[in-house]
Amino acid sequence: AMSSPSPASELEVPPHLQRATKVFSIFDIDVYMSHFMVILLVFATVSSSDWSASGIIFRIIVYGPLLFGTVLVHELGHALACRRQGGVCHHILLWPLGGLAYISHDAGPKADLWVAFAGPLTHVPMCLLWFFMLLISTGGNASLFPVTNSYLVIFFATATSINLALMIFNLLVPAHPLDGGRILVDILLWAKLPLRQTAIITVCVSVPLALVMCLHWTFMPFNVITIFVGLWIIFNDVTVITALRDGVIDCHPMFAHLSPSDRATMQNNPVGGV
Repeated sequence: AMSSPSPASELEVPPHLQRATKVFSIFDIDVYMSHFMVILLVFATVSSSDWSASGIIFRIIVYGPLLFGTVLVHELGHALACRRQGGVCHHILLWPLGGLAYISHDAGPKADLWVAFAGPLTHVPMCLLWFFMLLISTGGNASLFPVTNSYLVIFFATATSINLALMIFNLLVPAHPLDGGRILVDILLWAKLPLRQTAIITVCVSVPLALVMCLHWTFMPFNVITIFVGLWIIFNDVTVITALRDGVIDCHPMFAHLSPSDRATMQNNPVGGV
């Protein structure tokens, strides 16, 4: 996912994510790790009936280096694409719900579409790489749900599945502030819809999807991450609703990638029937 920092805090982690530590820099981009990552790792480790030493190590590797290495590459896709559009990536935050690339540019919705797509598209080469390794490890008899005692085969299948799931989720779930929601906003803006109408449509699409994610807890109680993603989406949509109510939707970070002239033009467009 991507986030547009406010001008007053471009070089800071936002207040609700301040519990993080800088772990390293890559491509001159500082990468921070949330302290709550420990909670995710512990939860993932204990939420299984396999308490063998090899099983515990396997889950630590999957939910540690594999998952967040994958997320880091995803966020770097956003960051480097933003730079190609003349923008800046201030930092990347890895946290229990995934990753956030704090970027800023004013190249407009068409350019931002490329920035939004760039993250999910990084999963294509990663998915192909892991599937190729899966093919080799199984002698060509690959399956994403292997019935085997080989942790290596299960690891390659899991890595392939993670990348496939993240790509599909980010491209096909148009909920703000997920990548799919960013893509939806860019398409609406590219179609010259006014800011207010774009925001209303985005909220009307995002909130029901978020509620479905929360209800998903009822059917899959161990997939706790899903409900937190849903709540995070609702939290962000509340900020959009508040900006609409206060008449300051043009100042919302959702539209930070618009140039001042584009923002003024779209703010003054007739609202139509919405």
